[in-house]
Amino acid sequence: MLNKLYSATKYIFVGGIGFLINISIFWILINYTGIWYIYCAIISFILSTFAGFNLHRAITYTDKSGVNSKKIIYYYVLNIINIIINSLLLFMFVEYLNMIKVFSLIISNILISIY
Repeated sequence: MLNKLYSATKYIFVGGIGFLINISIFWILINYTGIWYIYCAIISFILSTFAGFNLHRAITYTDKSGVNSKKIIYYYVLNIINIIINSLLLFMFVEYLNMIKVFSLIISNILISIY
């Protein structure tokens, strides 16, 4: 039981770091560049995905046998789908609900995490 709790704690901790990386990069990009906010979201999502993959590999998962191509393909296909969903949600929240961009990204990330 303690082992499962420890694993879940590591998973949530690393996921939280990835979430903070995503939000931070997005905030920097929308405030200091002229890049459209959807592109900022895609860039921040991609960078946080790379960071999350490596952090999970180093901290969360105990399988040190290596990463095979099937795992990598599955991981990135899933994240491409997530980028599309994230971008659509962000666009709807900002354009149709007039929500603040960073808050919209936070909500869309939470929704993606839940599903």
